[in-house]
Amino acid sequence: MYGDGNCPVVFDTARQITAALPDGASDILVTKIMLGTFGCVPAFDTHFKKGFGVSTFGSRALRKVGEFYKANAESSNGIGSKPWNSIPVMLRSEGTRGRR
Repeated sequence: MYGDGNCPVVFDTARQITAALPDGASDILVTKIMLGTFGCVPAFDTHFKKGFGVSTFGSRALRKVGEFYKANAESSNGIGSKPWNSIPVMLRSEGTRGRR
């Protein structure tokens, strides 16, 4: 998944998206664009980062996401059409815990 050399491509694409937007863009916006356009990463929004236990969009976080998906691929395949749609659904209760 991300261990086979795909991280540089993902981050290069993120840099290109950031550069194309006026005043740059946050990791949240960039990863939401990448999720909607390519389906290659989950959207690194506040709830996802909190629920997944990561603080930034980086190679360590992507490896963690890849490992999580591999470990849970069978149970997550029916949730979303793209694999990265299913991980936020699986983690939503964790990310929103404490907001109530």
